[in-house]
Amino acid sequence: MDASPLKILIEMKIMNTLIRLHETHADDFEIFCHHPGVPTK
Repeated sequence: MDASPLKILIEMKIMNTLIRLHETHADDFEIFCHHPGVPTK
């Protein structure tokens, strides 16, 4: 019973972190995905 709520909280924290990172570095993320290894800036 204790593991399930903790797991959910951890997963929510991870998802929120990933969303925040994606929003912050969306341009860099797209550049990296579309042009891997090619410096564009």
